[in-house]
Amino acid sequence: MDKLIVNGPAHLAGEIKISKAKNAYLPILAAVLLSDKPVHLKNLPKLRDIQTMKKLLGHLGVEVEEKGEITTFNAANVTSVEATYDLVKTMRASIFVLGPLLSRFKKAKVSLPGGCAIGTRPIDLHLTNLKKLGVAYELKSGYVSCEAKNLKGANVVLAFPSVGATENLMMAAVFAEGETIIDNAALEPEVTDLAHFLMALGAPIEGVGTKTLKIQGIKEVKEITYEAIGDRIEAGTYLMAGLMTQSELSITGFVPHHIDFVIDKLREAGAKIDVFKEGIKVYPSTLKPLNIDTAPYPGFPTDLQAQMMALMLTIKGPSIITENIFENRFMHVPELERLGADISLKGKSAIINGGKKLVPAPIMCTDLRASAALILAALYCEGETEIRRVYHLDRGYEDLENKFTQVGVKIKRYTSAVDEEGRPDDCLFCKIIEEKIASEKVFENDLVLGFKDISPMAKEHYLFVHKGHSTDINNMIEKNPNQVIHIYKAINEFTSGTELEEKGFRVVTNMGPRAGQSVFHTHFHLLGGEQLGRFGGRDS
Repeated sequence: MDKLIVNGPAHLAGEIKISKAKNAYLPILAAVLLSDKPVHLKNLPKLRDIQTMKKLLGHLGVEVEEKGEITTFNAANVTSVEATYDLVKTMRASIFVLGPLLSRFKKAKVSLPGGCAIGTRPIDLHLTNLKKLGVAYELKSGYVSCEAKNLKGANVVLAFPSVGATENLMMAAVFAEGETIIDNAALEPEVTDLAHFLMALGAPIEGVGTKTLKIQGIKEVKEITYEAIGDRIEAGTYLMAGLMTQSELSITGFVPHHIDFVIDKLREAGAKIDVFKEGIKVYPSTLKPLNIDTAPYPGFPTDLQAQMMALMLTIKGPSIITENIFENRFMHVPELERLGADISLKGKSAIINGGKKLVPAPIMCTDLRASAALILAALYCEGETEIRRVYHLDRGYEDLENKFTQVGVKIKRYTSAVDEEGRPDDCLFCKIIEEKIASEKVFENDLVLGFKDISPMAKEHYLFVHKGHSTDINNMIEKNPNQVIHIYKAINEFTSGTELEEKGFRVVTNMGPRAGQSVFHTHFHLLGGEQLGRFGGRDS
């Protein structure tokens, strides 16, 4: 699995150019399904989520051609309206294909999406409001199947200004009969960017950038060339990197207005920031403690909460962050604490007692934005910090190591031969377990409930067995060794009747008189004694 080594403390100098926004391009990529004519997109960022969406479009029959900075999509001959689990399991944005498929083809079947494990992000707002446009849907076996024999415009009011629901409804409305009005629409710049893309295709839209959108249904679209906005979250990340390292740093290639709230809050705390038409410049600043509440745009973005927490670690005194969007977005806190951070959690709030020295330690990424926060914290540490499971980072930050290196950061990636999810390509164990999860929806069995105690990444429980995060497992053994025995028994039962059993698979645990302290190891065996893996604490 890839890891990053960061040597701190860092001092940044120069300019960082921001990439185009992943969260703008993902719905735009889905929207190419609306067109039977070529769509030319400029400067798609080289990110795992973008590649996954392109792969999904190819599976649906969309032709993709890359020439320099232009990627051309031709959806004239779509061959499928089903987005399968294998294609969407790692990315929530896959749900965006629902709206355009329904709009153009009047039917769609999409696997319920995956992505970062930062809390429940239900799609009920998508489905209940699509129903008002005439869509019938059924949830079965991990899929949502939809049909719209007579798609008609309607007035829908969102209970919450969900970005995803707003964008799906906008795309569904393009070929709906008559006018669709979306009240309490999300205001995020990425929603506005999608509106501009749909307008370029030929869809008349009023109220762009307001809480009320009016979309007129059309009969045909035009061939277009389009370029998305710069990534405001990436820009905010580098802004905080500059501030916490007392650096003079220019950040260009985005619209500063898109992070007005962030800039204003930082200036209130004492940050010196110059704003230009297409970028900002940050200077060494002495900051006062802050109180931040995450909120839908134009409030403080939840996608910058973890990075702001890293910045707060460098500010002397108590700062507070309250997370109002997702209920499980403080998973980076234990990792920051491993570096010496003084953070206490109380309900939806985190109290950060900053200004204290941070020391290097091995730390592990838990989601996309948490990954960025850990790198920022490593910039402030004195010494070498090892950051593991950085594949999360590759979903949303293009060329991060090179961008940091160019402004003076000592950062290096070490790679290993693994698949896109960070596990060995030939892991039969992971393959079998994953297939059973997909077919049987087993997320509530004892195996998963047990592993929730050792990792927030509950949906990757089988990876923890395979990879053997020994620190986590040993901590769990110390707390409840009987539970560990129960879990490993469940693993054996879980693999019963699979190819693993046919090959002689078994789980062997050896728990001696001091179980959970030193004597614990696990072997996965195949016929002939071939060892798949060996994990846990010291051998007995």
